Amino acid sequence: MDSRSPHTIFIPDDDDAARDSLQALLEARHFTVIAFDSGSDLFRRPDHADCLVLDLHMPLMTGAELLTKLRQRGDKTPAILITGRPDRAAQSQARTLGVPLLEKPVSPKLLLATLDAALTPGALGLQAPPAGPCAGIWKRKIEPPFGFGSAQMRPPCASMIERLMDKPMPMPLFFVVTNGLKSC
Repeated sequence: MDSRSPHTIFIPDDDDAARDSLQALLEARHFTVIAFDSGSDLFRRPDHADCLVLDLHMPLMTGAELLTKLRQRGDKTPAILITGRPDRAAQSQARTLGVPLLEKPVSPKLLLATLDAALTPGALGLQAPPAGPCAGIWKRKIEPPFGFGSAQMRPPCASMIERLMDKPMPMPLFFVVTNGLKSC
């Protein structure tokens, strides 16, 4: 019996080691993963994924450029941006695109929690909000000033995220992980 997840994840990354590491992690969690050497390779692919894990800084086509082109052609696939340089420009790009931004090296627990949120209908604001214990709690999108650690409120699902990470959740992580979330 195949215990594969029904979810397919596309991972374009020009860094072989990073791409292979992400692919191994997600396949170990039973996701179907298709990896690409570049954003343009993914863009030319006609089939659909359930989520995209995009490297922000790639040659030829960045993760932000790829996601913008996909959105322009009507693709609403949830996405997560990852970067080794989470500077103001990266934060701004993620905020503009309405997607979470994670810093490399990505903690496996953090990536899996963010991926779970991305695969939850409505969690990233792309579909109808989900029902459940946190539905309706998140009244507004948090819009902190640029920079980490500037969020002024504690998210309603902070304790859930802290349990997943096995440690207290710092505010910088909250901003990066949940930027744009409308519910938990």
